[in-house]
Amino acid sequence: AQFLKQHSHALMLSLDSPVQQIMHDNGYEVVLPLSSKNRLLGFIALGSKGTGRSYALQDVYQLEELAGNVAVAIENAQLYEDVFRLKSYFESVLDGLSVGVVTFSKQGDVVYVNKAALHVLGLEQPSEIQNQKWDLLHVLAPFSVLLKDAFEFKRMVDFREIQVDDRYYGVSI
Repeated sequence: AQFLKQHSHALMLSLDSPVQQIMHDNGYEVVLPLSSKNRLLGFIALGSKGTGRSYALQDVYQLEELAGNVAVAIENAQLYEDVFRLKSYFESVLDGLSVGVVTFSKQGDVVYVNKAALHVLGLEQPSEIQNQKWDLLHVLAPFSVLLKDAFEFKRMVDFREIQVDDRYYGVSI
């Protein structure tokens, strides 16, 4: 593995390399490193071709291109998994808060709502709020006064009651 980390190209059994004996002992004719951003993700080891012929350089070039695509796919899958884990972590933190949190997309769709927000809004399921289109400017307009006061006076704004449409909400910023 250390040797593969240092070499970004395929190793062929017919070439002289420090791993030639290992390749021979395991029946590998070509070993392709799966590297991305100077990081070894794995490798592909190929035995002899079914035809009994050796791999031509053109075969190896095509296999290296394939290995590059496989490495990108592996890295993308790892990034997706990292994002999913972070999302789950933040949702668990937000669900533990006693204050309501609702996040919106730029289009006004609800992306996330925690348990406390459901309670404040008198809802039972996130789907009850997520299936509605929200005019964010309309919903957030009453909060802008509180935010302006908070920044202007550089302190927490006392508890206030805000009306949005026909509902009243207690807010502290």
